[in-house]
Amino acid sequence: MQFIARFFAGLVGMLVLVAMVLLSSLKAQDAKFHNAPHSVKALKNPYQGQAPADAKTLYQSRCAVCHGENGEGTGNIPSLAKGRAQTATDGELFWYISKGDINNGMPSWQSLPEEERWKIVSHVKLLGSAKSTPPSTSSVAASKSVVDTNLPMPPAHPSRPWLTLVLTPRQRSLLASRVPSPRTGV
Repeated sequence: MQFIARFFAGLVGMLVLVAMVLLSSLKAQDAKFHNAPHSVKALKNPYQGQAPADAKTLYQSRCAVCHGENGEGTGNIPSLAKGRAQTATDGELFWYISKGDINNGMPSWQSLPEEERWKIVSHVKLLGSAKSTPPSTSSVAASKSVVDTNLPMPPAHPSRPWLTLVLTPRQRSLLASRVPSPRTGV
């Protein structure tokens, strides 16, 4: 009799555990883009469906260093040409670009004019509709010449130096050249 009681108690426990896992996965599928507030979904991009002339230059000078010329991403840095960035609304992307997430290595670009942030959103959305072709050597060289290393870079979080571990050596050197050292101030 005790064996049957233990067996059913274990079975009920397993069913509860399975139900919890299933419910949590359903919740994860309904998760918002980087916990963006519901209100930002309704924000309208003034450049929606357009390709502003300077949007690609803005993207290459601010975003391509980490996300790649074609938004392909590298290592821990997500792709912008496919995945969550393409399923997010323009308003959610604008909010995330503005807010950033320094704990995950994404700087806040709040200091950019609103118009430029919307142009970057438009370009990111266009990356998803572009055919994915590997970049040629000449296009990689061209993109490096477009990146202006003298542009202001939002400061890194001084208490999270481990963030540099997820960056490539080139990204670390660019970041180091833009952010003053917390120790020396230079």
